[in-house]
Amino acid sequence: MSRLDFRFNPQKFVQSLVFFSKSGITDLTKMKIHKLLFFADKLHLIRYGRPIIGDEYFALDHGPLPSSADDDLDTAEDLAIGVNDAAVRKHFDGYLTLKSTGEWPVIAAVGPENYGVFSRSELKVLSEVVEKFGRMSASKLRKLSHDDPAYVLADKNRTQGNRAPMPYESFFEGETDKAMLEVASVEQEDRDFAAIVG
Repeated sequence: MSRLDFRFNPQKFVQSLVFFSKSGITDLTKMKIHKLLFFADKLHLIRYGRPIIGDEYFALDHGPLPSSADDDLDTAEDLAIGVNDAAVRKHFDGYLTLKSTGEWPVIAAVGPENYGVFSRSELKVLSEVVEKFGRMSASKLRKLSHDDPAYVLADKNRTQGNRAPMPYESFFEGETDKAMLEVASVEQEDRDFAAIVG
């Protein structure tokens, strides 16, 4: 079985944040964003065989972290204080702003959205994540993510202050999920073969 490997989609990442913000989530700190994206990617993966943003996840002290999304959020913080990064500005400009409204900066949507980057199933899962987790604080989501079996498994292989990979295969639990894991694995093999033959 191939290792499940997906490509990070920066447009879907940005539009996920726009979706969360425009759905009424006003406390989109980095930690809360990390957890919402994790739950959204996991739910879509086990239902449909692929994540939404396709990031690489790691277990850290504060729970699951989407690596590329975190890098972009760090750069967004730099943009907010005047550091210029053209690649991130291209994705964030016109869609998101970062506000310093307390202890932690908060992401908020500005301008129109571009939800055309999503499939219907992705929009459905994002809506479910907003409904289920949107009102929870970042610390509550942190606690929930620490109880997630994929995080627990990765955390066993991690020393405090370091990170451990959370492979997508570990997101699947139980017999129902195992059937979808098989579907996702076959699709991965097809993608790998297509990449080889070009």
